Amino acid sequence: MSSRRGGRGPPAPILAGAVRCYHCNQEGHIAKVCPQRPPQLCFNCGKPGHLKRECPETRREHHAPRDERPYRGREKPALLVEITGSETSTTTASNDDLSSHSAAATTDERRSGTAYMPRPLSPGEKPTSTAEDLKLSKFIDTHCHLEYVFERFRHQGTFAQFTTQHRYPENFEGCITTFCDPMAFSPSFGIWQSLLREPNVWATFGTHPHNARYYQSSSLEDKMLAGLSHPKCVALGEIGLDYAPHSPSTPEVQRSVLTRQLELAVQLEKPVVLHCRDAEDDLFDILSSTVPAEWKIHLHCFTGALEMARKFLKTFPNLYVGVCGNVTYDSNRVRALAAGLPLERLLLETDAPYMVPRNLPQHLRGNKFSHPSFAFYTAREIAKIRHMHVGDVLKSLRENTRLMYGI
Repeated sequence: MSSRRGGRGPPAPILAGAVRCYHCNQEGHIAKVCPQRPPQLCFNCGKPGHLKRECPETRREHHAPRDERPYRGREKPALLVEITGSETSTTTASNDDLSSHSAAATTDERRSGTAYMPRPLSPGEKPTSTAEDLKLSKFIDTHCHLEYVFERFRHQGTFAQFTTQHRYPENFEGCITTFCDPMAFSPSFGIWQSLLREPNVWATFGTHPHNARYYQSSSLEDKMLAGLSHPKCVALGEIGLDYAPHSPSTPEVQRSVLTRQLELAVQLEKPVVLHCRDAEDDLFDILSSTVPAEWKIHLHCFTGALEMARKFLKTFPNLYVGVCGNVTYDSNRVRALAAGLPLERLLLETDAPYMVPRNLPQHLRGNKFSHPSFAFYTAREIAKIRHMHVGDVLKSLRENTRLMYGI
């Protein structure tokens, strides 16, 4: 999950209709402009009072001479795949060195193994999908936040109505919505009960590391346990560690709350959904000392190094790594994860309403927020990176979802 952005903003306007705030549960305004919300911090500089796009630090950066700016766009190193016999490895080069991924390499480059060439498919990866298979391959978004999706899209109906309004494809089979904000646990909030009455919605409940400072409340865990006891709750999460500068909870508090929630997951025999940002080593150590090695774990929207991801996979044989829309961004690290990790250890997710894919078709490119059906475009990008048919990728990721969550 990504934290909500921006400052406190102006006084909440009165909107037409029975609009209800997800933060204070009062009518007349939305959570983004709720007067009861604490100041939010800028993702760029970590200071309150403005959004990242309004950050003065960003403005200074944009007006700096071109040769003094940090890597952006075409200047950022791009991932290449070196072919050396049957082994593959990764290196970096400027995007200016490549006109496209299909650019022909010189004879010397091919001989030396430094030219980009598509990785050949192994026998187990040869495309097997027919046109009908591609049309019918089912998929589930394994991580989203429907209460925030409804808020961003100003939707006040059911999820079924939302899927109809946004023309969800026939092969969309459902989603797992994550409730990790203490406000979402309140019985008066009500949205999680109504969402779980819908046949294609499942849920997870946990306290996000940003909200760890609120966990000392004795009633918070009781409310969270009420959600965890629901028959359609498939895991405890999103929990974890977030050491980013804008995180409102201290690392010490986060580690304590994470340990408590992991112990609770073992006690309740629930899989866990983990958030990790700039805290891979601490997360690994706490996991190793708290949960059994065979525990089912969803490492959500992981952006760490490939070597660290492999360490998690080797230590925890039932751990899966979530891939979301940022695989379509200019991020060599995330694309390297999608290419280098075993397909049978990946999960498909959106983290909606965040992480809008950049490979959307033309008629969808005006969307500022994502929603669960966009998981298909993440699968399409994974297929492109791995040189596979998207139908085969969807089939494999759907089976991984069944093994992880039993749905």
